[in-house]
Amino acid sequence: MRLVYYMSLFILYLRTCNANETPNLLDNNQKHTGRSKYELLNRLTKTQEHLIRLQSVHIPRDFGHIPMYDICTAFLKEFGRNSADFIKCSVEKARPFRFCESCVMEYKRAMTTFEDILKDDEKWSGCRNVLLKADRIQVLDQVYNNIKNVWNQAYCNGCFQTGSISEDKNGTVTFQYSTISKTFNVIFKNMTKCIKMHSNVSLDNELLMDVIHNISACDACSDLYKDMNREFKDAMKTSKSEVCMDLVDMMNYTRIAWGVKLNCTISYKTNAGVITITALVAIGTISFYVVVGVKGIRVQKKLMIQKRMSVRSETTSYGGTTELHQDGLDNGTDGLERQALFS
Repeated sequence: MRLVYYMSLFILYLRTCNANETPNLLDNNQKHTGRSKYELLNRLTKTQEHLIRLQSVHIPRDFGHIPMYDICTAFLKEFGRNSADFIKCSVEKARPFRFCESCVMEYKRAMTTFEDILKDDEKWSGCRNVLLKADRIQVLDQVYNNIKNVWNQAYCNGCFQTGSISEDKNGTVTFQYSTISKTFNVIFKNMTKCIKMHSNVSLDNELLMDVIHNISACDACSDLYKDMNREFKDAMKTSKSEVCMDLVDMMNYTRIAWGVKLNCTISYKTNAGVITITALVAIGTISFYVVVGVKGIRVQKKLMIQKRMSVRSETTSYGGTTELHQDGLDNGTDGLERQALFS
C-alpha cells in the first residue's frame, strides 16, 4: 500500500512538473526579432494552448493580480533588450553626434516590438492590456515615447529616404540614406582626409584638437570646405531648417575646427575684399560730387521772351500819370507777357 501511495505521489509530482514546464519562447528565439518573433510565438502557442492557456485578459477595476503568460513575458524581455540596445547606442554615438545613422537598426527593432505589443490585443494573449494598461505608471509606454521623442527631435528621418526604414520577417532592418545625406557624408569624409593629410589632425576628435595654423591645410582643403557649406545651405532650404542632426553636427564642428582650431581665415579674406571694394566705390562717388560742387562753373541761362504782337503806344497825361494803349494783340497773349513788354 505504501508503495502504491508513493508511486501515486511520484506520478502526481511528474504531472505537476510537466504542467508547470512552460517553454522559454524568448530563449528559443533569440535570433529572431520584431515581427518574425511575433509570428513564431503565435505559431508555437497554437500547439501548446494547454500549457500557456491563452485567453482574453480583462483588467479588473481594483487592478488586482493579472496573470503573466509566456508570450507576454517574451514581448516584455524583447522590448527591454531592444530599448536597452537603443539607449546604449544613443549614448555611445552622442559625441561626435552620429546617432541617427548609427542607431537606426536599434530604433526600428524597438519600435517594431512595441507595435507588436499594441497589435496583440485580444487575438491571442491580450499582452497589450497586461503590459501597457496594468498600472498607472505605464513604464513601457514612457520608454517608447522617450525613444520616439529623441529620434524625432534629432530629425533623424531626414537622414533617410521617406519610408525606406523597414524590418522583414527575419528581423533584418533595411534602410536607404537620403540624397543629401549621401552627398554630405562623401564631402565630410574627403574633408577629413584632406585635413589629416596636411595637418595630421582628425575632425573626428575636433573637441580635443589644439589651436594650430597650417597654411597648406587651409589652402588645399578650401574648395571642400566651400562645397560642404554650400550643400548644407541647400539642405537647410530644402528641409525648411529640419536637417538631420548628424549633418548639423558635422557642419558645426567642421566650422569650429576650420576657423578656430586650424585658424583658417579664407572666409575673412573674402569678406575683406568685398568690404574694401565697396568702400572705394562709395568714397569715389562722394569725392566726385564734392569736387564738382566746389570747382564746377555754374552757367546761368537767360530766358528769352518771344515777341508775338505789335504794340502801338500812345501817351496821355492825366494829372502826371502816363497811360499806354496797345493794339493788334494776338490771340492767347496774357497779362504776364504784357507786363514784360512794357517794363
